Amino acid sequence: MLKKLIKYELKSTSKEFSILYITFFLLTIINKIYITSINYFSNSIENSTLYDILERLHNVLIFAYHFLCIGIFLLTFTQILIRFYKNLTGNEGYLTFTLPVPTWMLIISKLISSVIWLICSLFSFLLSQSILFWEDGFGEFVKNFISDFIPSAHPAYIFGIILILLFLIVHFASTTAEFYFFIAVGHLSKKYRIISAIITFFLYNFLKIFLISCFFIKYLFFIVEKADQIFRSFYQNEKGLEFITYWNVNASVLIILLLIITGILSFITIKIFKNHLNLE
Repeated sequence: MLKKLIKYELKSTSKEFSILYITFFLLTIINKIYITSINYFSNSIENSTLYDILERLHNVLIFAYHFLCIGIFLLTFTQILIRFYKNLTGNEGYLTFTLPVPTWMLIISKLISSVIWLICSLFSFLLSQSILFWEDGFGEFVKNFISDFIPSAHPAYIFGIILILLFLIVHFASTTAEFYFFIAVGHLSKKYRIISAIITFFLYNFLKIFLISCFFIKYLFFIVEKADQIFRSFYQNEKGLEFITYWNVNASVLIILLLIITGILSFITIKIFKNHLNLE
């Protein structure tokens, strides 16, 4: 049933996100064609009025492109939160909670589908960057990375790359779970839901900063040191792995902490919607 819910979530939101991604790629292609054209005709039209006009138009297109690079993540995340809010706390909640599925499946399916869309946004951004800057050395870097680095790389480096990808996925899940939690707490208020969610946002972040400064700084170094000893035991006879070992240790600890936070916040969110349902 969870699989069906995830499939339904992805299908229901595919139209909005498809339009966003298509617009993003169209702007990427326009920029690519425009940059290539300017470079090709630059010698013949340089120092002319036409060249100045084209250069200004190029600056506008580049600005629009970079604005959309940031916007693709913000718009994706905003759409995710709006859908969650409408489906579970608004009038649509009356239909949503009549489905013959447990509450945790409703929350987790939305969390998983949200992470998938955020990953798609990241992939779209990276693909767009590679299209735009392929001829500026980026393509050569990718080819060398695939053909030279990966086959001969030490397992510690491969593990480090895997941790980067895993960290991004877990970070997406953790951030989404945090905002789901804010909406759920705000949902407890009858009249001031959005204000309650905003207050929860500030209180949560204040508490998080306080715990990091008081607890994690004190004990995190101890955890990292112990984990570092474990990691280094695998490479005790090899040199030149200090940096990647340091990254692997810290990334592993951060991923575990984010998973714990995601689990706790998701558990509280599920409990609120299960035991304190308060629809509009």
